[in-house]
Amino acid sequence: MVADSTAVMYILDMRLLPIALVLSACQGKDEPVSDPPPSSVPTDVAVTDHSATSGFSAPFEGHYERGRACAPADFDGDGRLDIALASPGDTVRILLNRTSEVGQFQWEEGQVLSRGRLGWSLGAADFDNDGDADLMIANGGNEAPDLNQLFRNDDGVLVDVTSDVVAGPIGIFGDSVATATAGVIWADFNNDGLLDLFLSTHLAELENVTAEQPHGHDQLLLGNGDGSFTDVTLDVGLDRRASVLNATAFDSDGDGDVDLYQNVIMGKNALWVNQLAQTGELAFVNDTHTLSADPNGGRLSQPYLKSFSSGAADLNNDGAMDLMVWNRGPATQKFPLIGHLLWINVPGQGFVNQADVSGVNRQWHKHEDEFLGVMGSQVGDLNLDGLPDVFTGTGGPLGGNHNLLWLSTGPEDLEVEGVGLVKTPMYANYSHLIDTPVDHAEEVPWPYRTHGACFADYDGDGRPELAYVNGGPGYMDDVVREPNRLVSFASDVPNHWLAIRPVGDGVRNNRDGIGARVEVHTQMDDGTASVFHQTLLRGTGFSSHNGPDLLVGLGQSTSVTEVLLWWPNGDRQVLDIDAFDQRVVVTQD
Repeated sequence: MVADSTAVMYILDMRLLPIALVLSACQGKDEPVSDPPPSSVPTDVAVTDHSATSGFSAPFEGHYERGRACAPADFDGDGRLDIALASPGDTVRILLNRTSEVGQFQWEEGQVLSRGRLGWSLGAADFDNDGDADLMIANGGNEAPDLNQLFRNDDGVLVDVTSDVVAGPIGIFGDSVATATAGVIWADFNNDGLLDLFLSTHLAELENVTAEQPHGHDQLLLGNGDGSFTDVTLDVGLDRRASVLNATAFDSDGDGDVDLYQNVIMGKNALWVNQLAQTGELAFVNDTHTLSADPNGGRLSQPYLKSFSSGAADLNNDGAMDLMVWNRGPATQKFPLIGHLLWINVPGQGFVNQADVSGVNRQWHKHEDEFLGVMGSQVGDLNLDGLPDVFTGTGGPLGGNHNLLWLSTGPEDLEVEGVGLVKTPMYANYSHLIDTPVDHAEEVPWPYRTHGACFADYDGDGRPELAYVNGGPGYMDDVVREPNRLVSFASDVPNHWLAIRPVGDGVRNNRDGIGARVEVHTQMDDGTASVFHQTLLRGTGFSSHNGPDLLVGLGQSTSVTEVLLWWPNGDRQVLDIDAFDQRVVVTQD
């Protein structure tokens, strides 16, 4: 298919370049239009809301909370995914998964880790390589400076070890210097088998920051192997000072190491390209272009956007990682309402912005010129067709707004001038499935203020559910406390899947297998061959992350012919899997 695309392409040795857009952060509360979903997506997709019946949205301690972040992990070691929830001004707590039957979700209140802190972002990972899930809590965000917290899992009980793992005089782990940390990423940046931490800092919330105070930067903390960390931020070239609310860690250039994309709240986003694969040493090069272009090819006089989050995935299932960048306003007379960015990775040529032609910038609301500035966001394959879908949560401190759900309808080859055919994911708006109030919370104004979102399989049936948290800032009163949501998706013709849990040895690769990627080869009844790709990330979306499995949707495939796994250090392993619809734990050869 050929389309008149207004996409902008940048080719600079696979460099990902930000575009200068300033977008609207509407606070309107118009009712969604009740149009039927587009015919390009099967209309038998159904959603079940488990928020009230499962206890997921229970008003703990007598009230709802100011939801900000979520992190799924098996904290108690019973084989079911629990979830950590963070709420600024309220609590950081664990909900224990007590589900015993598929679709019959049950949650039980577990450990409360903090009260009254500004819990903004969460990251669950086995940082000490002992086989259980630990938890990093980023406090502060865009509200005020606060001290971060690190909890180690001790036989199902999370123990605050912040003071035990201090790496230096930076103050990020409990000394006298508080930071405004907004994002948590776990990844093995130097490929030594140990998980490292990247923490985003909202610089605007810090006073008296000077060049001599490295805590004014984002922070890269390398794991030392003994449970402690060393701050190497400036040593590896991450010296840009900006207010970063969240970042995305992914392999942008396909060379096998982890790169970083920073979402800047006021300023140009930045791509930092890891040089480990080229030089053998951990170092980052700022690969951000100094100029930005609008979709019509003209340069903007003030090249910046207002970005809260981004999400990486292989959105068109071609084996290369793409990036969705969600933007937030407000719009001005000089900067029109343009939309989000959908950077499609064209191997050997660069990244192409295909957001407008993909459909994600079409609104589902009465006012066609209304752009919903995004805060909460996540990507995940809800219908298991092998193509990630997109969820966004909107709203701000003063009020909520309608959430959006875009289901992928499959990629189309679109002609882009100077590039050729670009395999572009296309999306249909299915927001009506999820843009509804929680049944038992009639007293809370809807729509809500949606933030962190997590795709994970909480009942073990191979299909991901969507959990997301709602609520306003910690500095506002009870009116911003809102119920959280848990919804499941189903259809009359379910797709096949594989759930692969990579377990590294803690020496060559981290125990969680973060950074591992899988390639599943299948066939259809007519002999048509297909390949499905998935990469395990622990740093994408707003303040949260998805589950710990490589959950691969296989669509209507009828047989599995080959499964290949690449570990984070580059080792390849052929897996002995010849059937779909099963969960497999994979250890290293």
